Parts: sequence; structure tokens; C-alpha cells
Amino acid sequence: MFEHGVLREHFEQMLRAAQAAAGRYESLAEATDDDTAREQFRRIARDEARHVGLAERLLEIVGE
Repeated sequence: MFEHGVLREHFEQMLRAAQAAAGRYESLAEATDDDTAREQFRRIARDEARHVGLAERLLEIVGE
């Protein structure tokens, strides 16, 4: 099951990166006064939130 450990490590890294990116984009959205930029940052943050969900699901699969 060595492969599962390697996959788990990579998926955990993906999860952390997606969580960090989503947080950064949400922070940028809150910090800007430009409505267009705010909506774009929020859209990207939502996309990253989907990546978080996918990475979490991959971790579940590896754990099964």
C-alpha cells in the first residue's frame, strides 16, 4: 500500500494549496473597491472551493 501513502501525500498537498488559494482570492475580493474585480475574485474563489471538494474526495477514495 505504499502507493496509497504517496497518493495521500500528493492529494493532501493539493488540498492545502486549493484551500490557500481560495482564501487568498476571497481576501482579494474583500480588499478591492472595484466591483468587476471583486466578482472575478469571488468566481475564482468558488472555483478553488470546488478544487477543495475534489481533493477531499480523492483523499476519501485513497482512504477506502
